[in-house]
Amino acid sequence: MADPLVFVVLAIVIVGGPLLWLLSRSLSQPGTTQMVLLGGAAGEAELSVWIAALRGAGIRARVQNVGDFPSYGNTPYSYEIWVPAGDEARGHKVLGL
Repeated sequence: MADPLVFVVLAIVIVGGPLLWLLSRSLSQPGTTQMVLLGGAAGEAELSVWIAALRGAGIRARVQNVGDFPSYGNTPYSYEIWVPAGDEARGHKVLGL
């Protein structure tokens, strides 16, 4: 009778332990800024215009180049523009999105 109970406890520890660790790592840490995807720029020219407009409005933006990764396939948008969550609405307005 104790064998199934030991199995269940071990299964919970083996599966639940790593899951709890991953959950704790995915929670926002104090001082971190939640970023949201504002949009995608098709090329460097559009990216430069967008970044200049966002900087002019006082919005910090992060750019991620996704066009070089084959897993994305043929995407018309080579660059993703990420902004702090609190600036998302203002960023859309600045860029006319």
